[in-house]
Amino acid sequence: MFLAASAALTVAGAKRAKKVELVAKPLVMGSIAAGLARTADTRDRLDNVLLFGAATASFVGDWFMLFEEFAADDEESDRQIQRGASSFAVNHLLLGALALRHGARPEKSEALMRLPGLIEGGAVIALTKPQLLPVLGPYSTLLASFATVIADPKIAGEDELLSGLALGGLSFMASDGTILHRRTFLSNPGARAGAESFVLASYVFAQALIYDGLARLAASRDRP
Repeated sequence: MFLAASAALTVAGAKRAKKVELVAKPLVMGSIAAGLARTADTRDRLDNVLLFGAATASFVGDWFMLFEEFAADDEESDRQIQRGASSFAVNHLLLGALALRHGARPEKSEALMRLPGLIEGGAVIALTKPQLLPVLGPYSTLLASFATVIADPKIAGEDELLSGLALGGLSFMASDGTILHRRTFLSNPGARAGAESFVLASYVFAQALIYDGLARLAASRDRP
């Protein structure tokens, strides 16, 4: 279900097929939540609360971002992207807390790798949409911090799913960064469609890696 929904969503994003996106986008997180439910007995209660709380926040954020994409004007688009960012901030906080709970610690080298994108994105917001900076500035910092935490190589070891966490965080940052640049710099319909397709593809790829990895981490480690 996840693969089918992700493929449909990516194609629908390129073609701006709103009706298809209305069906496919909830199915992406719905299928992830179903997978979490199937393996819930391998994790303790707090880990499940964090994972399902984060999945719920993602589901709400997806809804807001869907309407950002199809907003009638810039003002409505700005409102929706701020709502979406607020929802995903909850997601990043909960998943970051789970990773920290199971031994992840930020590494300076990983933080420095993500710093240029954070600075560039903040500068774009400040110069083009300064009214969004109070929400999107802290959100971007939180996302970069979350991506840094889950990239800690010590939690991955030789487990391939856990080693995908770093790539998942980077993919999420790439997706969000493309949303910002699509909104700011792209006016050609074809270019915007291509950018939106990349936004959605990189987003679902990130979610798969992050949720699979963190669910596996929570199931494989001793309880704190």
